[in-house]
Amino acid sequence: MERVKDWFQEREEEFLRDLENLVRYPSVSQKGEGGYPYGEACRNVLREALACAERFGLTVRNFQDHCGTARVLGRTEHTIGLFAHLDVVPAGEGWSYEPYEMTVKNGMLYGRGCADDKGPAMMALYALRYLAESGRQLRHSLCLFLGCDEETGMEDVEYYLKREENPPAFSLVADGSFSVCVGEKGHIVFKASRPLSSPALLSFSAGLVPNSVPATAEAVLRLPAEAVERALGSAGVPFQVFPGDEDGTARVVVRGRAAHAAFPEGSLHAQKQMARLLCASGLLGPEAEQALQGVAAFLADDYGTGMGIGYETPEFGRLTMVSGVTRLEKGRLAMTFDVRSPMGFQEERAKEKAARRLGAYGFALESWSYSPGYYRDPSSPAIQAMKGIAERVWSRELPLYVMGGGTYARKIPHAVPFGPGLPRSPEEADSGKGRAHQPDEGIRLEVLQKGMEIYVEALLALDGILD
Repeated sequence: MERVKDWFQEREEEFLRDLENLVRYPSVSQKGEGGYPYGEACRNVLREALACAERFGLTVRNFQDHCGTARVLGRTEHTIGLFAHLDVVPAGEGWSYEPYEMTVKNGMLYGRGCADDKGPAMMALYALRYLAESGRQLRHSLCLFLGCDEETGMEDVEYYLKREENPPAFSLVADGSFSVCVGEKGHIVFKASRPLSSPALLSFSAGLVPNSVPATAEAVLRLPAEAVERALGSAGVPFQVFPGDEDGTARVVVRGRAAHAAFPEGSLHAQKQMARLLCASGLLGPEAEQALQGVAAFLADDYGTGMGIGYETPEFGRLTMVSGVTRLEKGRLAMTFDVRSPMGFQEERAKEKAARRLGAYGFALESWSYSPGYYRDPSSPAIQAMKGIAERVWSRELPLYVMGGGTYARKIPHAVPFGPGLPRSPEEADSGKGRAHQPDEGIRLEVLQKGMEIYVEALLALDGILD
């Protein structure tokens, strides 16, 4: 669709400014902060996006700052949905660019949210703008949902569905790769903790959110920095030692490699490295050593075998498990785990196995939540049409796929993730930077431009296919 490409290129600078305006908000969901559902930054980025949609002549609605919608009205009450989110994970460390100032360099857009999911949200918004400006009226109304709590529970979309009298008949979720994701693994989040009292170990921390592999871990020891550095020198794990805030203490820093919990291959848990380092040092007493041996054992690999819950199917591949947050506070060492499980996984049995494995190192299971996955019919006319359009625009084969990522599609009837990303190469998977939830998160402008072309053509096709 050359006219769509030309239309976008004429508005490219405007698109970049609009996206930059979203990226500048540190919109990490903070439930209740400042009196807003997900915090002031999420409220502000939502209002920014809705003002942009209103400027395009779309019909907008704000659902009490939980989420918002932008509509192009059709001839009937039937609706095709588009779903995207404006909240992001924390920036973390290791950036080469300012995380909340979008950087444009060699065709790449860098900044937290550029790929997940502010860039795709703006792409979808511009697709609606194009269709609105084209003057072509569709049978279906088109409704873009913009959420603010996708990364931390998806309460936003639940809030919306309870209040939307006419939910979409079919929906595209702009939070994946082309061509079409026809299934998502189940999602388990569980927490465990144990008492830990140690004269030497004053604190231990890694990670900020459950669904990202931590890139750094820190520990504070009640020992002089020089003594700690000598003791750690032969442990075989790279580290840094700094004087602590209090006299006679030392702060130890260990680097890992961050990744999204759904795609942990190539990552490296910083807390596992820290646990190995401290256990080899001889500085800890028996209680602390047992606890940290557990940390390292649970995270033996990315596939849950260290927890005794490994599982695999031909359709979905292997179960994955990461620990996003580890903290020693008020005499307890607590860990939060994120598991993505293939269909057919026996969740209750896995819970029993995990409790036993945790107990072997003195940990107790404190909470366990499970969100089941789904599998859509890959032969449906809508999915096959979307696949063909994505392949035609990109001039390459783009197979249907399943994934470990959890998107709004698991909460919405008849929804599938659909672009705009592309399958990543092994080099990208192992780099530790540039992807969603990693430092230097980025996306090529061409990917968003072609994604918009695909969305326009797909929405036109679905308008004719769907009832």
